[in-house]
Amino acid sequence: MKLLLIGLRPSNNVLQHQMPVHQYTSLPDVIHEPACFILDPESPQQQDELLIRIRQHPRWFAFPVFTVQPSQLSAYLSDGNIPDDLQIRIEQFAQRYQILKVDPEKGITERLLTYLWLWQGRSLSAKPHPESARLYDYPLAALWVDQDNELFPWLHSLEREGLIEGAMLVDRVRYCSVCHSGHLNYVESCPECGSIDVAAESALHCFACGHVATQADFLHAGHLSCPNCLSQLRHIGVDYDRPLENYRCHSCEALFTDGVVKVRCLESGHEQTPEQLIMRAIRHYKLTDSGVMYMRNGALRNLIPEWVGGHVAEEHFYWLLLWQNKLALRHRNSHLVAALRFTELGAVIYQLGEAEAITRIDALTQRLQSVMRHTDVCCHYRDDVLLFFLPNTPADHESVITNKLKSLGEEQITHNLQLDFRLRALPDPQLDDDAAIWIQQLLGEFTS
Repeated sequence: MKLLLIGLRPSNNVLQHQMPVHQYTSLPDVIHEPACFILDPESPQQQDELLIRIRQHPRWFAFPVFTVQPSQLSAYLSDGNIPDDLQIRIEQFAQRYQILKVDPEKGITERLLTYLWLWQGRSLSAKPHPESARLYDYPLAALWVDQDNELFPWLHSLEREGLIEGAMLVDRVRYCSVCHSGHLNYVESCPECGSIDVAAESALHCFACGHVATQADFLHAGHLSCPNCLSQLRHIGVDYDRPLENYRCHSCEALFTDGVVKVRCLESGHEQTPEQLIMRAIRHYKLTDSGVMYMRNGALRNLIPEWVGGHVAEEHFYWLLLWQNKLALRHRNSHLVAALRFTELGAVIYQLGEAEAITRIDALTQRLQSVMRHTDVCCHYRDDVLLFFLPNTPADHESVITNKLKSLGEEQITHNLQLDFRLRALPDPQLDDDAAIWIQQLLGEFTS
C-alpha cells in the first residue's frame, strides 16, 4: 500500500516512520492501488481543498488521510495526525479493503458504511454551521448528499435500521415546525393581550395588607407607604419585601409575573410555542455491530447464519423468554437458555487479520449445526455473544449440551478462538417482567 506525501517539505521532516514515501506537490491524477495520504500543503485553505477532493473521489474517498497541521475541515474529513502504529493500521486497512463485499458506488449508504468500516475508529462528526438553517452540518456526508434537506432524514433512517448509532451527544437543537429552520427568536409576551411590548418592573409587597404593586406606586414624597392601607414601609423583611420580578405590558398595562414565550421563525415568519418546535439530537455517529456485520458479509447477516436455528432480534428474544417461562411455570415444561461468548474476539481479529478470523468463525458455524437444532432460537446479542433458546430440553439433558459445547470449545483452541458458554434452565421464578436484566445476570457469570 503506497504512502503518498502531498507537500513541498522533505519527507524526513514530516514522517518519523521508516517507510517508503512517494512525494507529490499536488494530487496525482491516477492511483491504481489503495494508498495512504499525508497532507502537508502550504496553507490550511489548500489542505481543505485537498481533503474535499479526496473525499469526493469515487475510489479514494475511504483511503486514510492524515494531516500535519490543523485546518477548518481537518477534524471532519481527515483521520487526524499520523499515528505511532501507522504500519500496523495500514496493514489492517489493506486486509479490510481486500475482503470488501459492499460496492460503495451502489449508493451513499454503502459509501458511508464503507468509509466508517475500512479505517477502525472512524466516526461521522457534526460541525456547527450557524449560517445554515440546520445550525449543524456533517461535512463528510454533505459531500455525497445532493440536497441539504435530505441529509438528516437519511442519517436517521440509517440509525433506525441499526447500521449506525450515536457515538457522542453534541447538542440538542430545536427547529421550526413548518420549515425546519433553527434560526428562531424567543420573546416573552403579555398573557392578557399577547403583545410583546413588555418590560420588567420592580414591585413591592406590603406585609400589612398583602398589596402588591410597582415600586413607583409605593413611593410618596420620598418615602415608601402602601397605597392600599397607607402603612409606612420602613424595613424590608419586616414591613415589606420584593416578590418575584414582575412585568408590565405597555399595551394593556397588565401586571404579571410570568409571560408567555412565543417563538418566531426568522426564515418563514411562523409563530409558535416552544412545545410545538421539533427537537433534534445532534450526535457524532459510528458503526453499530450490525453495520460491521453488514460490511463483513455484504448483507445484514449475523455471525451465526439463520440456518443454525431460527434467528430473532433482541427484543423478540426477550419476549420469547418471558412467554415461555410463564408457560413452563404453568405446564411444568423444561427449557434451556445458552449464552455463547467468543473470548477476546477483538484481539483474535487483530492477531489473525479480519479475513482469516472471519473464515475461522464461518467454519465454527458449520460445527454448531451438530449442537443446535433447527427448532432452537438464536439471538445475535453482541458481536462476541450469542444467545440460544433451546425449547423442550429436559433438565437431565443439560449435561449432554454441556459436553457438546465443551468439546466444541476445545476444538477451537487450535484455531486461536476461545469459546465460553453459560447455561440456565427455565422455568426460573426470578425471570419476572424484565428479561434484559435476567440476561445481564447470565452474562455476568462470565469471568471477564
